[in-house]
Amino acid sequence: MPITAVGKVDRKKLPLPDRSLLVEEHIVEPSDEQEQIMVTIWKDVLGLAQVSVTHNFFELGGDSIKALQMIARLRSHGYELRLRDLFQNPRIRSAARYLQTLTRQIDQGPVRGAVALTPIQMNFFEQNYQNPHHYNQSVMLFSEAGFDPKLVQQAFMKLMEHHDALRMKFQMNGSDIVQEHRELDECQVPIMIREFPAQSVVEMEQAAQLIQEGIDLTDTALVNLGLFRTDAGDHLLIVIHHLVVDGVSWRILLEDFHAVYDALLQKEEPAMPMKTDSYQTWSEELQKYARGSEIQQEIGYWKQVEEMPFSPLAKAETIGALLMQDTTDVTIELDEANTEKLLKQSHQAYNTEVNDLLLTALGLAVKEWAGIDHVLVNLEGHGREEIVKDIDVSRTVGWFTAQYPFVLDMSRSESLGYPIKMVKDSLRRVPNKGVGYSILQYLSARQTEVPLTFEVKPEISFNYLGQFDTDLESGSITTSALSPGREISPTAIRSFALDVNGMVVNRKLTLTFTYHREEFEEGTIQRLVDAYRDKIVEIITHCLSKESVEQSPTDFTYDELSIEELDHLSQLLGEKIQ
Repeated sequence: MPITAVGKVDRKKLPLPDRSLLVEEHIVEPSDEQEQIMVTIWKDVLGLAQVSVTHNFFELGGDSIKALQMIARLRSHGYELRLRDLFQNPRIRSAARYLQTLTRQIDQGPVRGAVALTPIQMNFFEQNYQNPHHYNQSVMLFSEAGFDPKLVQQAFMKLMEHHDALRMKFQMNGSDIVQEHRELDECQVPIMIREFPAQSVVEMEQAAQLIQEGIDLTDTALVNLGLFRTDAGDHLLIVIHHLVVDGVSWRILLEDFHAVYDALLQKEEPAMPMKTDSYQTWSEELQKYARGSEIQQEIGYWKQVEEMPFSPLAKAETIGALLMQDTTDVTIELDEANTEKLLKQSHQAYNTEVNDLLLTALGLAVKEWAGIDHVLVNLEGHGREEIVKDIDVSRTVGWFTAQYPFVLDMSRSESLGYPIKMVKDSLRRVPNKGVGYSILQYLSARQTEVPLTFEVKPEISFNYLGQFDTDLESGSITTSALSPGREISPTAIRSFALDVNGMVVNRKLTLTFTYHREEFEEGTIQRLVDAYRDKIVEIITHCLSKESVEQSPTDFTYDELSIEELDHLSQLLGEKIQ
């Protein structure tokens, strides 16, 4: 051990701790069937070879979306677990005590009839897009062995039968919009099959663009497929209108597609998992929740958010609408080593989650870039919060996303620890992870007077989609390197000056910054992107250098203390002990 001149351990000369060893600690084996089931599920969801019942879900790389996947798989074994119980008890040995035997039976038949628009869907139609039909999400898969187009179509027909939201159609008469299910015999899954030389990248991407533009909300299926066959293998493009799909839905659909397609290849009858509550049921329950007393308790919090100070970004003045066709992307990629540290090793310093650190880096980068202490952002959450008793949508396909305003307070950023704890605690205090804001805006406010303005308009949108490594790929099927084409119509008007979207693919964190060329110069955005990369690496290094866990108010039952008050109490306690 390095020693100082006075005979004490010289901490400055010690190497940084290798926190990866914590994952390789002694494996405590499960003691009963419930723990064994949870170990098996954690290995699968987190992509790990070994899991101990004493491991922490979030220190192994888990996040809220992985938690949803884990809970959905527990259902297939006859158990249910609340998200809040997992977050409060993130180790198998403690979480297993909260498992409940699944008793409620959910109707497994096809869902029929109309569905009231949910808040996120109402927000979409409020934008009055010139071409609302072209607003998609998509995935491009690759198989060196190729795809059988008939089996691909059969697989997607099976998915449309099982996942009712994929059969939606929309009647649009001005502001009067009706969403309802098609009957299964009305549904088709169109697939474009084209053959190309392997090097014809431009031609394949042009064909992909035609598929992106081929959806009509009123007249066609909301799923559109393209199969591009080459000598080197096949590329399968899956395009789905955003109105019926989101990031969590894609994980469900890809898992089911892989399973159904493999079964069909083996000439076996595909077996689908049990359905969770339908999107129709979720919409109905939101309508009731919007009239209840629980949502009213959130008004005070959102009123404070609307009154918080923030500064606008400095942008060039523009004339006319800011269209998607005039946007540009800048992408940064974190290497595998730092991504691994971010996902599995950095959170032990302050009991954080990935979003805490990513948002702290964003706040610090924007402060350095624009000189702003209070950064107003639009946050997106998966929206599948447990706000309605006995409703489970953990394995339901649809658009559930919750959007809400959030202020990153960077006024005290002299040391990294303070803003990390500030962002972490501020996020923990958002009621129900933000799902209530749009319920108040689009449902409650239409039924009664709500004392909120809903006029806070963030210029920055941030969305971390989680880890797609184990979700996109299966067996010989991997992700394609081809561009899937433009997912949103070029004539759509941008909602935010700056969109920041992140995900982990191929074991690397990728963040894409999208901006309008008339509002920002390329060099200006590049400075922000460079600052963000520096800040996230700086935060990772800082967290790994911490010798002990540093807690903040939301780590305790009584979380109304400020960080300063908790620090003062800790100091007084330390003095008494001494």
